[in-house]
Amino acid sequence: MITPNIFYFIARPLLKYSIFITVLLTALMSSAHANDLLISQLSASKQFDNGYKVIAAGGNIYERYKGRFSYLGVNRTTDSGRQWQLGYFGYYPQKDGGGYRRDDRIRGSVTYKVNLDGWKFSHRSRLEYRRGEIIKGFRYRPAFELSYPLSFNKASLIPYVELEPFYDFRKDKVTLVLFTAGVKWPITRSLIVTASHFNILTTEDSIHTKGALLGLHIVL
Repeated sequence: MITPNIFYFIARPLLKYSIFITVLLTALMSSAHANDLLISQLSASKQFDNGYKVIAAGGNIYERYKGRFSYLGVNRTTDSGRQWQLGYFGYYPQKDGGGYRRDDRIRGSVTYKVNLDGWKFSHRSRLEYRRGEIIKGFRYRPAFELSYPLSFNKASLIPYVELEPFYDFRKDKVTLVLFTAGVKWPITRSLIVTASHFNILTTEDSIHTKGALLGLHIVL
């Protein structure tokens, strides 16, 4: 078992690209004033020899829907390339008078990936059960992502777009559509930065919410 050195895997590459990261952070923080949401996320994953991978994540939501969230899950990729995943996602919106409410979600999904002349297409089929103080019931959340890896002076960037409708079984209709466009930046094999802009459309009241997300993923 290899124990990663914190400075080598995290601090060193972050310092190397500190100017770019500072500009990126400034742009996203500034966009929060023009948008409705700003989400920051920190996640980590660990691959085991038996084929299973454990993923943990947490973060904060600012402006509209202010609160916190967390995730813990496990996935496994089969020989055919399908990726199965089961996990828990918790969303804790902040109350006006202080404290947090709970929105607990159990998720199961399978993901298919296809490579087409450099383009990468993936489809994730997710079933989610919500139980908490906000609402209860099942939702089906298929996601469709298209990306194309690019190289710039030894740096790798992966622009991508994703479309995800939310089908609520209790209401028997699509209640929300999420569209995301962004860039994934593998700084090293152990550090991946994601910066994206998303648009959320609720179909019942036609409310359009837009915002930015900045994520850092650590591969242990």
